[in-house]
Amino acid sequence: MVNQDAAKILVMEKDGECSHLLAGRLGQLGYRTDIAGSCDEARAALERSEYAVVIACSEMPDWGGPKGMAGLRFSRRKPAMLVTCDQECRDEALKCLSKGAYDYLPRQCEKSRLEVTVERALTERALAQKTRRCKKAALGLVLSTPAWVGIGMVLAYLTV
Repeated sequence: MVNQDAAKILVMEKDGECSHLLAGRLGQLGYRTDIAGSCDEARAALERSEYAVVIACSEMPDWGGPKGMAGLRFSRRKPAMLVTCDQECRDEALKCLSKGAYDYLPRQCEKSRLEVTVERALTERALAQKTRRCKKAALGLVLSTPAWVGIGMVLAYLTV
């Protein structure tokens, strides 16, 4: 289970009513949320603060959908991306999944589905961060050992 107090979520939604409803549900679940109603607001928020999860509307111009996924994939902070979509926009959500989104949510989903999906995204992100740290530590260990030991470690790593 991921510490909800440390998890900050950015909600990017073109519809103000939907964004406040979603942020309210997330608040009830114990998450801290910020809302961005435009791409400029979202970019500023992402530069200003670290978010564990970004929930973006697949129809948000210039950001939601596959274009936004490409931008987040190369972000230094690597938040988990969830995409919201209406029933008729599922194809757009599937494109986002192929570009690296963790999952998608129907715009009108149950609170329990929202809770489970966000928790899974946070857990996946935490595991990915731990994996990156372990790889860096292994590389540091390899570089600090004699060459013959390092070669053996690299070979062992590659065969696993």
